[in-house]
Amino acid sequence: MLYPNLAYSTERTNVYYLTEETLEPFYDYIIKNQEYLQPFEPLRDSNYYTKQATLQRIKTAMDNEKNLIGVSLVVTMKNSNKIIGNINFSNFIFGVFQACYLGYSIDKNYQGQGLMTEVLNESLAYIHQKYKLRRFMANYLPNNKASERVLAKLGFAKEGYAKSYLKINGEWQDHILTAYVFDLLLKHLCQLLQIISILLIKSCKFIIINIKHRNNFPVLITDWDNDFRL
Repeated sequence: MLYPNLAYSTERTNVYYLTEETLEPFYDYIIKNQEYLQPFEPLRDSNYYTKQATLQRIKTAMDNEKNLIGVSLVVTMKNSNKIIGNINFSNFIFGVFQACYLGYSIDKNYQGQGLMTEVLNESLAYIHQKYKLRRFMANYLPNNKASERVLAKLGFAKEGYAKSYLKINGEWQDHILTAYVFDLLLKHLCQLLQIISILLIKSCKFIIINIKHRNNFPVLITDWDNDFRL
């Protein structure tokens, strides 16, 4: 662990809460990926890319975490202090909604390695368990195929298409709306397990009946019979 406030670890990464101790590497991450991330973010002025603005961003993130408004996390490879990704859970809503929004980015040199899928898979479970949120909403530009693939792998379901949803890179742009709901996923998993159990029971009954009557009745040759021939 190279920074304080470790949130969790994955097979290849460590994930930390964004704190003042991460100022220098986080600032380096922002500057290094400025051009790469520009098409996916709101238009920034030059002040945004100063170290003072980055420090203020960190302080705001720390206040949001303290006040249960949101959580900002940074990602490093294990045994490294270089920040390669940023994850933001924002606009926490409790009560009858229990939801938040998810945003994320990854260093251009670490794309295509499955790292963001690995990290987000753990972060969803972590935030769900710690803050008792059940609905995670993530929206992306229709041409952002990388995010589309990541969210699909994680189990996010498409819920809509919003016209002129956010002003990104200086232009109002459409977004695809998705969500990951823990209760629904558990329900679907239980339904799937129930179907599998029924199929297994029917398969076993077929095999038992076939064995009992093999010597007295004509045997129906099926793929199951070939697979389980004694």
